[in-house]
Amino acid sequence: MKIKTGIIVFLIVLFVIISTLLITQSGFFKGVYPPFFPTPTVPEIPEDISSQIEAAIRDAISAQEEDTLVYLLYENQIDNLKVSQDGEWATAWLNPVDPESGHIIPAEPGLVVLKYDGKSWQATLPGDPEWSSMVLAVPDDLLPQDVKIYWLETGMVQIEDAAAYGLFGGYYLPWAGGESLYLTQSVKHDAYTPSGNAHYAFDFAKGGYPSGMFDIYAAKGGIVHRAVWSNSNGNSMYANFIVLEDTSTEPATYQLYLHLAKDSIPPELRVKGAFVAQGQFIGIADDTGVSTGNHLHFHVHTNPDSYWGRSVDITFEDVDINGGRPRISGDLRYCKNDAVFQDICDDTRYSYISANYMNPDTEPPSGDIVIPPHSTVLASDTIRMEGWASDSDSGIKSAQFIANFDGEWRPVSDIFTTSQFSADWDLCENQVPDGPISLALEIRDNVNNQASGLPGLRHIIKDYDCPPQLQTCVPADDEIALFAGPDYRGECVTLGMGSHTTPETWGNLGNNNAE
Repeated sequence: MKIKTGIIVFLIVLFVIISTLLITQSGFFKGVYPPFFPTPTVPEIPEDISSQIEAAIRDAISAQEEDTLVYLLYENQIDNLKVSQDGEWATAWLNPVDPESGHIIPAEPGLVVLKYDGKSWQATLPGDPEWSSMVLAVPDDLLPQDVKIYWLETGMVQIEDAAAYGLFGGYYLPWAGGESLYLTQSVKHDAYTPSGNAHYAFDFAKGGYPSGMFDIYAAKGGIVHRAVWSNSNGNSMYANFIVLEDTSTEPATYQLYLHLAKDSIPPELRVKGAFVAQGQFIGIADDTGVSTGNHLHFHVHTNPDSYWGRSVDITFEDVDINGGRPRISGDLRYCKNDAVFQDICDDTRYSYISANYMNPDTEPPSGDIVIPPHSTVLASDTIRMEGWASDSDSGIKSAQFIANFDGEWRPVSDIFTTSQFSADWDLCENQVPDGPISLALEIRDNVNNQASGLPGLRHIIKDYDCPPQLQTCVPADDEIALFAGPDYRGECVTLGMGSHTTPETWGNLGNNNAE
């Protein structure tokens, strides 16, 4: 009886295991796979198709004109090859390879898009005119929509305000002071991102192959604008990153730190608006997302609506060549001097020692608004504002009244450097509509720590009809009127048809003084 019972128990257990296997593999529990069952993998691409695709890419590279051939200084390796479910589309990465060592360089690869025309594969390389439209046409099973957005943000030329191409300084190399790391590329980003969006970006990595992970420290102070930290290490589609907003610049700038390790961003920095001091630990460099090895991609841009905006020219305080711009010999072919890019590439070096030591002053300044009181109802065109700011360590660098009356915060006073300050704000001049207005302060100390939140925040109400604006310059049907101030205010002049090329033509308006 004992033997029969044992056999029955064994058969029951065996039945349960087989049933579980069948149910699991049939997809009954959709997307759920116990840890002791292997996760299904995408079928491998047949070797003959893989060879055809690689040959098509090589042919496309060879067909490029020599002056646009971006693969002369570094060889490239075809990698991450994928084919769509319908078998008509494919994508591949072009990885930069050091021709001397044969190792893949830690950097961002280029994306090749291929289409099968019924007879052969046709490859579209980064920089080809039709590249963007081909990326959009790729089936979603090959490139999900959010991944397409990444490639288009990096690959499509972004037209931004000319002010965005100015020079921004005050940065330190984004790793621990005293340590040496290698630059793998700067302006050479144009090789695989010919749009120029990453022209002023930098890729930093540890020496050796494969490159190792390393701690990242803020190159400059700011506040957290955006952060992603939960993508797994080795994820080749989705990256972890942190973006710091710096409102001490004009326009505001955004520091992108890309390819971070999973969960390496400190929990307190995963919140929008969190203060970050220059030299503060912010994450660990890995290779999440579109990356060929452990490295940090760092650049600064001016686009608040995108984590990846068009990079701008910056200088590092601890780099002693090219006015603070790291360069390697591989960058030289991509140095430019034209209407958009004014590069300095006089010297090159591979390794750089950081002087990014956290300033002892890590406490942000404080301050408050004294006048007007909260809930003041304004019945005139001008309001008196008084406030104070304090910093016990490095002192006050700047304090300014800011206001929000149409959904956007904007400065409404000069910048002050004293501990106590006051200003008169003409609301009619700024065409502030009747209704609620928010007032606050923006305060920074001398090491660029910014006061957290909105110091002195209070709400007032405008209940005053501004007098009609006097139109001192009214153009006739064949004239135009130019004004020194926005919204048709300030000095002005009317101009008739013809050319007006001398300062005398502008009268009271003055030369180069129109908005």
